[in-house]
Amino acid sequence: MAADRTDTRVFPLALASEGDHLRIASIGAGKELSRKLRDLGLPVGSEVTVIHCPFEGPMVLAHNDTRVALGTGMAHRILVAPVGGRPTLTMKLGELEVGERGRVVALAKGERAYREKLLAMGLTPGTEFTVVRLAPLGDSVEITVRGFSMTLRKSEAEMLSVERAQG
Repeated sequence: MAADRTDTRVFPLALASEGDHLRIASIGAGKELSRKLRDLGLPVGSEVTVIHCPFEGPMVLAHNDTRVALGTGMAHRILVAPVGGRPTLTMKLGELEVGERGRVVALAKGERAYREKLLAMGLTPGTEFTVVRLAPLGDSVEITVRGFSMTLRKSEAEMLSVERAQG
C-alpha cells in the first residue's frame, strides 16, 4: 500500500511502501519503545524515508544521513503520516534523457536477485545519478552514480522508479 503523499491520514509504519516519505506521528505501547526510538534519533515528528520493506525481516529507514533497521513488531507500533507537499512525479529510468539528473524513488517488487543486486550497487532510494548514455535501441542505459559508471539492462532499469533531480 503506497502512501498518497498529499494524504493526511495516520497508519502503522509496517504498512508503508519503499520510497514513502513519512513523519512519525506517534508511538504506541509505552515509554520503552519511545525511548528506544529517541536513542536512535527518531523522536515523534522525525521525517523518514522507507528504503527497504521486505515481506519478512527488518524494515530499513533513512533519516538524515543514517539508516535504521526496525523489526516488524516495532514497525506495527509506530504510527506515521505522509509528509505533505507536492506529490513526487515518478517515472522509469529509461524516460530520462542523456545528461539529465535523477533520484531513485523506489525499487519495484520484482525478482529478488535483481533487487538485491541494485541495492548492493548503491541504487537505494534517495540516491542521485546522471544519465550518461542510452543504447540506440533502448536495450541499456549508462548512468554515473556515487562516482562510478554503471550500465543497466532494460529489465534492471525498469525496476527503478525515479524522479528528475532539481538543480
